[in-house]
Amino acid sequence: MNFVYSPEKDEAIIEHENKMIEVYTQIIKSYAETFNQYGCTLKVELGWSNHLKDDNSSQRLPFENGYSCYIYCYVERDGKVVQFEDEDEDGDYNELSACWSISSITRFFFHLNVYLYEDKGGVNDEMNSLLAIL
Repeated sequence: MNFVYSPEKDEAIIEHENKMIEVYTQIIKSYAETFNQYGCTLKVELGWSNHLKDDNSSQRLPFENGYSCYIYCYVERDGKVVQFEDEDEDGDYNELSACWSISSITRFFFHLNVYLYEDKGGVNDEMNSLLAIL
């Protein structure tokens, strides 16, 4: 869903973000037992960023051009994020994690446009990919 931003829409954006964290968390929780079999736990966080200002936060940022909200899931073992070697075998390691966009605001012509993402289809695929790496 998308629409032109106005301050009257703030509550709708916030409600969408809160709803989606619940939806994604429930899907991710359904994988918790399987990850536990590998000695791992799943952590889910909501995050915000403004790519135009190179700003990332664990608290909501102002609604303006460059704003985005995302859900971040990472795999922990023994209190540390699990890392895995890059397939290119160049010695680089990546965190075992996934991230999904929830909302964003971008300028299009003379208007700020809000995009609310609701596609949950890739969550199961991404979680299965994380399991495959373990």
